[in-house]
Amino acid sequence: MRKVLADTLTCIAKERPIFRRSFALVAQLLGEYGEANLTERLYQEIPKYVPWEVVADLFGIILWSAGDNGVALMRTAENWLRSGEDLRRIRMVLNLDVYPFMDPSVMERVLNKVAAQHPEVADRCRDLVESRRQVGKDPAEPGAAADRPRE
Repeated sequence: MRKVLADTLTCIAKERPIFRRSFALVAQLLGEYGEANLTERLYQEIPKYVPWEVVADLFGIILWSAGDNGVALMRTAENWLRSGEDLRRIRMVLNLDVYPFMDPSVMERVLNKVAAQHPEVADRCRDLVESRRQVGKDPAEPGAAADRPRE
């Protein structure tokens, strides 16, 4: 693992949940690694002993820092959900700061499948679906949510 990645992950783990220095380190990481196929390359390089929550936070910061506004990362993340094979990847995607999939009906269909395959994350999938349904409601309405719940 490259030093900039190790330093970034260490900083994120220490700063959770309020990130300050982590954003500067992610900017350095983006400069050193480049953005092409970054999500897959980082996932392969990060040791499995690094908690998935820390990796999810790294990807969350990249979402807001990448030159493409996180489009490539989300495309990869959505493919991870569609494949439904890797629980670690699924947990990371389910805990990003954005909803997966532009289309809420696609999100619901994919997350229902993920929930059926992986009962460990079924509650999180249901929470995301319900939260997204509430986003369009009047904020004065009981149960309306402006923000997504985090696990």
